[in-house]
Amino acid sequence: MGFGYSPYYGYWDDPYAYSTYPSYTPGYVAPADYNPSPNVTIIYPSNAQPQYSAPVQPVMRSYDQYGQETRPEASANAPSASPVYLIATKDNLIRAAAAYWVDGRTLHYVTLQHEEKQVTLDSVDRGLTMQLNRERHVAIQLPQ
Repeated sequence: MGFGYSPYYGYWDDPYAYSTYPSYTPGYVAPADYNPSPNVTIIYPSNAQPQYSAPVQPVMRSYDQYGQETRPEASANAPSASPVYLIATKDNLIRAAAAYWVDGRTLHYVTLQHEEKQVTLDSVDRGLTMQLNRERHVAIQLPQ
């Protein structure tokens, strides 16, 4: 038996020799510029006082079947936005108007899109027009 030979493991310099002992590599050596202390950034809160706003106040609104906001009776005397008039015609159409006026036998009205339109008074369904506006507490007057 010669130098570097083991009967159980073969030659030490044999690349195909099998060993049950784990092979150890030299330990990890950190680079020379390694700094063991980590970089830490601390952010302190500013001394500025927090800005508080008024608390949110919930508001509940209700609308009728025509999409108009209904107001409680207590605020009915308070001034409100311009009313929306509903004008029903005999051809089963209901038109919403921001304003209206009568000139002779013609009913002129301004739509919610600010378009000026007109219909003859004979084509207006007066009963339905009066009912729709009365239900919504909107005063409308049409001549007979």
